[in-house]
Amino acid sequence: MNTRKASNKSVYWLKPILQNNKEFWQYVKQKFSSINELEQARSGDILYQHEIAKRNKKLNRYYNIVPFDNNCVKLTDTRLGCTSDDYINASWIVAPYDIPRTYIATQGPTSTTLVDFWRMVIEKHVPVIVCLTPQIENGIEKCGRYWPLMDEDLILKAVNSNIKVVVKNIKQEKRDTEADCIVRSILVKFYYSGQDEDQLIEQARVTQLQFLGWPDHGVPKETNNVIALIQLTRQLQETNKPVLVHCSAGCGRTGTFCVIDSAEEFLRMDKDCLIDPVFAITDEFRKQRTTMVQAESQFAFCYKALLDFINQEE
Repeated sequence: MNTRKASNKSVYWLKPILQNNKEFWQYVKQKFSSINELEQARSGDILYQHEIAKRNKKLNRYYNIVPFDNNCVKLTDTRLGCTSDDYINASWIVAPYDIPRTYIATQGPTSTTLVDFWRMVIEKHVPVIVCLTPQIENGIEKCGRYWPLMDEDLILKAVNSNIKVVVKNIKQEKRDTEADCIVRSILVKFYYSGQDEDQLIEQARVTQLQFLGWPDHGVPKETNNVIALIQLTRQLQETNKPVLVHCSAGCGRTGTFCVIDSAEEFLRMDKDCLIDPVFAITDEFRKQRTTMVQAESQFAFCYKALLDFINQEE
């Protein structure tokens, strides 16, 4: 885990913005409007097309939150699935300005993409999954349950295939009160089910952090739990491997988490730069997945969490 602190000079631009509530919200409104306008202006560009996603409508939880063709995650290991299609609703998110962060931003899997979800985790060597949504919210499914409960062996089967996936907890799940999340240590195994016995193809261990206090299209009441969640993710992360982050659509809560994490790391890099990292990083992430940081309240939360993160260090 990186223990360098953000330099005092790096936050001079931020603290005055937050001191006056009226001026802060005016600033947020203006900046968020600019980000939306920039994204809209790019929408006709060939770099920001969704043709692959359009051909795979049944695999998308929401028709309008889909990956761009140029950076969508592609499934490659044909041993782990029956389909010849390499599509999954997930995007590679690479932080700008040499910030050492790479994410996979993805939707909460549907009942038909649970095997593909685990296939992606294994193929891309994901060590940590950050889940920012409950399975059911306000009576609506937001995410198919891909994780096991307690001592359960969750068994998933690929459609029209002999592939079977077994997902189980290898430690008793626990509640991290500081990060307000459930911590699950998971073992996932892919089998080929033959006539006589199952043949193990591939397996991996991964930690899932399921955050409990983040409403859809909204923000948590306080920033401290999200900061603790980011710190816990960093402790579990492995160098040069992506963190998989998802909510329901994979843009609002997902984008907010990624922006806070990347912006705080940017400030600790102590670059002699006067840019607003929340604005700049959000815009860069929207070039990689549509509507990252979806709501104005989430955009404002990024500023508040970033300042609290820095104050906590100091």
